[in-house]
Amino acid sequence: MFDVWLDLDKTIWNCYSESEVWAKQLEFPFKVVDSQRINAANGFCEVHEGFDSFIRNPQSNIKSFNIITAGAKYHTFLEDQPSYSFLSLLGYLPYISNMVFKTKEFIKGDFLKQLNNPNIILIDDDDKQLDNARKNNVQVIDRKSFKTWKDINL
Repeated sequence: MFDVWLDLDKTIWNCYSESEVWAKQLEFPFKVVDSQRINAANGFCEVHEGFDSFIRNPQSNIKSFNIITAGAKYHTFLEDQPSYSFLSLLGYLPYISNMVFKTKEFIKGDFLKQLNNPNIILIDDDDKQLDNARKNNVQVIDRKSFKTWKDINL
C-alpha cells in the first residue's frame, strides 16, 4: 500500500492569468466553474485531465493521498493559501490525509526521508525536487512522464 504525496502546481493543475502563473499568484474571490476549473479575480486554474477520478476513486494499492508543496505564499495562514482554497472548493480535502505547505526553499525529499516510510511515492513535476527525493531513497514519479492522470498506474 502506497502513501502518495502530490505536488500541486503543474502536477495536478495549471493556473493562468495573462500567462501561466503559480496558484499563489491568483487572487480572491475564487469561484468553481466545474470539477475541472476554478476562476479567480485575475485568472483561473484548470485541473489536469483524469485527476478528479484519480483522487476520488483511488487504485486499490493506495493507502493515502497527501499534499506537499513548495509553492506557499509567505506569511499566509494555511486557510488563506489559494491552493488550499482550490483543494477545498474542488471537494478534495476529505481525500487528503496530510498537507505540507512550505515556501520555495523547501526540499521535499529531505522531509519525506524523515518519515522513514519505504511506501512513499512522490509525484512532482520539478526535476530538482525529484532528484533530491531519489537521493533520499524516496520513490518518485515524474508528472511529465504521463499525459493524463488516467494513464497512471501505481
